[in-house]
Amino acid sequence: MLVFSLAAMVGCSSDEDTTPDDNTPSDDNNDASNDGEMTKEELEATKPGEYIVEKLEAGIPVELQFSGFVDNQAIMDDYAGRVQTVCDEYGISFSKTHAGGDVTQQISQIENYITMGSNIIFLIPPDGATVQDAVTAAQDAGILVLIYGCSDAGYALSTFGDQWTQGYMAGEVMYEYLQQTNPDAEAGSIKVAMLQTREITPMVEKATGMDDSVASHEEFNVVYTSDSLQDLVDDGFNQAENALTYDPEITYIFAQNCIPTLGVCNYISSIPNVDYNQYNVFCTGEDETTRELYELTEAGQASLRGTVQSDKNEGEYMQDLLRMAITGEAVAPYELKFVFAAITAGWDYDYTSADVDQSLNPFAA
Repeated sequence: MLVFSLAAMVGCSSDEDTTPDDNTPSDDNNDASNDGEMTKEELEATKPGEYIVEKLEAGIPVELQFSGFVDNQAIMDDYAGRVQTVCDEYGISFSKTHAGGDVTQQISQIENYITMGSNIIFLIPPDGATVQDAVTAAQDAGILVLIYGCSDAGYALSTFGDQWTQGYMAGEVMYEYLQQTNPDAEAGSIKVAMLQTREITPMVEKATGMDDSVASHEEFNVVYTSDSLQDLVDDGFNQAENALTYDPEITYIFAQNCIPTLGVCNYISSIPNVDYNQYNVFCTGEDETTRELYELTEAGQASLRGTVQSDKNEGEYMQDLLRMAITGEAVAPYELKFVFAAITAGWDYDYTSADVDQSLNPFAA
């Protein structure tokens, strides 16, 4: 385990009292650690991930390498941009690579970072277990390693939202809306389309949470499922079209992520003489477009009824963790977990992740 601290180095002391020799000449060039500071030479001799702030102040270059796994350039660029913003704040050199969905490639990148003597590595891997050996080797080399999005990366500095909890909560939000608007619905009477993706472990966990919630309510009848939802507006449009073409009686659409949810709502709007009250769309996550959809829904011009989102942007959690690592506030192993809450459009439901029974969570430690 890598432990790094910003505390100043102090010399070892003996239990035996000693009296300075008055004839000992003073030496203004003694180790700077005597006055609580380290010399540039001392800092350069420390491990790559230690004393980051002090190294920067001493003019020693510090580098961060970013590696994204998911084969989605847009979302990886967004997350990389968040990390780069913090690097720019501190004057840390930033570079990024993309594994393109190939874990072997990502492990090779980590090994290359070790050879380069990188100071900090920030990873978005498929899961924590797959890259653990490579990350441990980096930590043994004295490199700070941060991981985003994996609940099984507790051996490093990690930040994540419990994906099962978020997916489960969104299903419960959907059910609460049904209870408030149609409390007498009979078993199996509410036809649902599930639009999901299971590309990497966090997505599997979220989709499982969605499934577990919906399956626990007898009123829901899942008549259409897709496990190929892409994080694209156009794909949401196409998947909604496929679902409603397959069964026009579907009235609830449960999409895993917010970006394709815009496409789902766009398709509904394209239906001739559409009655927005006929459709009820739910998802996880939030962005500017979903906030616009809330307003349209409240005005009777869209059908997004609710979502579940962390109390701040996921990228902000990445930035918080990086700042904490740079300053030494967080030391591995360390987990920074998201807090989730329900967000609704035109109706009320006070519901947070603290309300979820974690004994139902198959992924809970």
